[in-house]
Amino acid sequence: MKGYAILTLGFLVTMASCSEQRAPMALAQSEQVGRVEGLSVTESAESVQVEISKDIRSIFQDADGNYWFGSSDLGLYKYDRKKVVRYSTENGLPSNRITNIQSDKSGTLFLNTGKGIGKFEDGKFTPIPVNKGKDGGNEWKLEKDDLWFAGRDAEGGVYRYDGESLHFLTFPKHKLHDEYFSQSPNRSYSPYDVYTIYKDKGGNMWFGTTNFGVCRFDGTSLNWLYEKHLTETPEGGSFGIRSVIEDKDGKFWICNTRYRFALDKSGFAPKSGEELKYSREPGLKDDFGYFLSAVESDDGDLWMVGEFGVWRFGGKQIKKYPVKDGEDDAFVYAIYKDNVGGMWLSATAGRREVGAGLYRFNGEGFEKFVPSKS
Repeated sequence: MKGYAILTLGFLVTMASCSEQRAPMALAQSEQVGRVEGLSVTESAESVQVEISKDIRSIFQDADGNYWFGSSDLGLYKYDRKKVVRYSTENGLPSNRITNIQSDKSGTLFLNTGKGIGKFEDGKFTPIPVNKGKDGGNEWKLEKDDLWFAGRDAEGGVYRYDGESLHFLTFPKHKLHDEYFSQSPNRSYSPYDVYTIYKDKGGNMWFGTTNFGVCRFDGTSLNWLYEKHLTETPEGGSFGIRSVIEDKDGKFWICNTRYRFALDKSGFAPKSGEELKYSREPGLKDDFGYFLSAVESDDGDLWMVGEFGVWRFGGKQIKKYPVKDGEDDAFVYAIYKDNVGGMWLSATAGRREVGAGLYRFNGEGFEKFVPSKS
């Protein structure tokens, strides 16, 4: 079973705030006003020419081969290899902030927005109410078809959708909880807020948090793995756990390339809330520090995204692919593997005024994605 990751928008704690710029509409020469999937658009005889936002935070390919791109403030884009269609709050979305896109086993699309989680079918968004039963916060179960979503800012938890109900789940108290809140009682976010969700090859769920490391759920117990250097940078900033990935040896890379982690296989199962039992091994000899996002290619190589490039590691050798926006390095935010193994990147603003947009691997390097040429 392949692992998969859910990258969330989260907080850019150690990086400058992204400043978004509204993308202009590029109009075709011979135009007619039409309606596509419930959305009023300017449509030519061949395609809907909508420029995709330069600040994409989520990429997804559905079972029919359509690509979906979620932006930070301009809504949702669909690309069917012929045309690009944009959906926004003007068309029923609760928010133009789309932090995650995924689908269930039937192919229905689900969106995590800045104002709730819902289904997206036939161009319409249907919000899913949160189950507020007597066990609210404790409906921790592990079913193979469940969908998982990060909570909103300052909620300090995650959501699990079981096909019928959406459950909000809270984590067990971390060992640093009391110390953290005594020193930082008025933070605008929670140390339990989630940056990334990862399902490993054994079906276990990993949740990377802003300040408390990573929490793993095996269907029975919730257990923490915390090392200060994984969350806090040498300069004193808070990086958080942005990415988790399991390699072909069954070892885990958590947020940086200096070490990889092997879970204890002695059969001892820690109680829920306790720390995981593991050993730490040396990582890459020529490490590049922290990575924001990672995927495993079909050949078992790890592709890891640093701020200004992509590193591919096959077990012995590492290759760097620079990502350029003109003469400048693009600030790479996330990597995504599509249904046929193709690699995509989103490059956001980072410390720059505007993002660089989408990139796709061409076999030799990453080039900017232009819908009309794809």
